[in-house]
Amino acid sequence: MCSSKNQLKCALILLKNGANKEIMNKAGHTASQLAIMFGNLEIAEIISEFKGPISFFFFFFFFFFFFFFFLLFKLKFFTLKFKLI
Repeated sequence: MCSSKNQLKCALILLKNGANKEIMNKAGHTASQLAIMFGNLEIAEIISEFKGPISFFFFFFFFFFFFFFFLLFKLKFFTLKFKLI
């Protein structure tokens, strides 16, 4: 709706709050395509280039598994070191 009515602030608020820019309407057009169709090229560019923030859950998940595998590797290396001696 924001893309067809040339409402830049509305589009930014929706994107920053997690709106999916890939959803299509009944005719099969995305918000970016609608903005282009209605001549709102600035909004179309902002929508197509917007990269959402990394969620806290994803960051925590990545950090947890990185830390887990790091500890696992260290422990395995540590035990192998003492078995060789």
